[in-house]
Amino acid sequence: MSSPIPVFLSFAFAYFFSALVRAVTATLAPAFGAELGLSSGDLGLLAGAYFLGFALTQLPLGRALDRHGPRRVILVLMSLAVIGCCAFASARHFATLTLARALIGVGLSACLMAPLTAYRRSFGPVAQLRANSWMLVAGSLGMVASTLPVQWLLPVLGWRGLFWAIAALLAVAMLAIRLLVPPDASAAASAPGEPGGYAAIWRHRVFRRFAPLAFFHYGGMLAVQTLWAGPWLVRVCGWTPERAAAGLFAINVSMLLAFLAWGFVVPRLYRHGWPAQRLVRWGVPLSFGVLVAGLLLGERATAPLWALFCVSCSVVSLTQPAVGQAMPAAQAGRALSAYNLLIFAGIFVLQWGLGLVIDALSAAGWSTVSAFRGAMALWGACALLAYLWFLRHEAPAEAAPEVVAAPATDNPPSMAGLLIIAHAPLASSLKAVAGHAFPDCGARLEVLDVAPDMSPEQIENQARELLERVRGPEALIFTDVFGATPCNVAQRLADGVQVKVVAGVNVPMLWRSLCYADEPIDALVARAMAGATQGVMQVATSRPQNQTYKPGGNDQDHRHHQQ
Repeated sequence: MSSPIPVFLSFAFAYFFSALVRAVTATLAPAFGAELGLSSGDLGLLAGAYFLGFALTQLPLGRALDRHGPRRVILVLMSLAVIGCCAFASARHFATLTLARALIGVGLSACLMAPLTAYRRSFGPVAQLRANSWMLVAGSLGMVASTLPVQWLLPVLGWRGLFWAIAALLAVAMLAIRLLVPPDASAAASAPGEPGGYAAIWRHRVFRRFAPLAFFHYGGMLAVQTLWAGPWLVRVCGWTPERAAAGLFAINVSMLLAFLAWGFVVPRLYRHGWPAQRLVRWGVPLSFGVLVAGLLLGERATAPLWALFCVSCSVVSLTQPAVGQAMPAAQAGRALSAYNLLIFAGIFVLQWGLGLVIDALSAAGWSTVSAFRGAMALWGACALLAYLWFLRHEAPAEAAPEVVAAPATDNPPSMAGLLIIAHAPLASSLKAVAGHAFPDCGARLEVLDVAPDMSPEQIENQARELLERVRGPEALIFTDVFGATPCNVAQRLADGVQVKVVAGVNVPMLWRSLCYADEPIDALVARAMAGATQGVMQVATSRPQNQTYKPGGNDQDHRHHQQ
């Protein structure tokens, strides 16, 4: 992306309206109830239909993002959102409203995944974290706009006129993306030879560890923020719809400030040994404490408490870029979309499920306050089990504070970091091959796929961030072809003492380097070059029984190194 600010702003403008439509049912709930006579279960289904359509799209969306590119995909899907908003504004029956809202969810399903996929391909890890947090700021602005501003517009436009206006503004957002976002680079998007399925993503250790938190904790927080905080304030606390809209405004402003703070603070925390896993481990218990306080307070648990609860849950949002960074760039669309599927499936289930539980408890004779408390307590128990799963599957290296605290790297202090800069998709492919023999190499190996449309400045900026992330006291950079752009950029990063460059990377070189990564940088360079040259040979020139085995002369101690 040659112009990052216009590109970010065009994506953020679209995501603003995605978040507004997602959250607006909390403000419009009294109007829907008065006009359509909806029960709590009906209201939960209407609000959750957006998330159902959103979730059903995520798996095909991930494949489309990796194959066709984020710009093309988001434009096609947003056209469906425009149609859905027009259908919602025209609908006269509950079933038609529900189907139209589901179509809107399908159409807006790429408004976060497409930008995150683009950022994963073009930004380094720290820039990805910052861009992710600031995209959530744009989303929080949309949620803020869904509260008091919507309440003020209702007497003027009505809720139907509001959706006609949203349809027009989504068309404007599409035009901005069309004009400001560069065309997708087909070579970077298609990633020839990369498996197109989801099996490897579902099995990935990082994905499986975060999955229950995504469904129950992150999804539950958004279910409260986008729907159930409003009915709680009206039906439990006894607030008027206007006062409840002001409370929702405060909640969403708090979330906006929280995501803005994460955008500034997270890169610094990461450099000081606080990755997403560690932040989640210590941050999530705070949200449980606030939820318990809300359940105990009952009708006295007003907007400030729910604002504090949502802010304390915002730490879970850091898991999304962490999942994207754990996967090769060529799988970014699928990884992020699969994770988003869990989040939005959780929102749908919990929005509708909490409504059904509230209705069931009310039918059983519980008071309104008790029914809401019981539903929230049941959800809290599920979120607690998800957190225990997260702790149970903690990575061994993460559990050791002295390792995690090392600045800018998860490597042991004596181990050199490895960085591959090569033409796409070679770097990611080599990392995948390295994982066959060294499953835990991800902590000390980073890769940068150089797409045809990337400028040398872009490549250098991303490479510097990756090098900072993986580098211990020393680092070794591999490139594919001497004299090509990746190699030229790598030479700018090397100081010849602690950071060195070796061109002509191949699989034997990489495996040898991973096997001896604890050796000093000069010895590691010698190992890498020996592995590369010894791994290139003519084979099967005679019958195997006539060949003479000659051990390699570069290894002083012959140990197995996966060659």
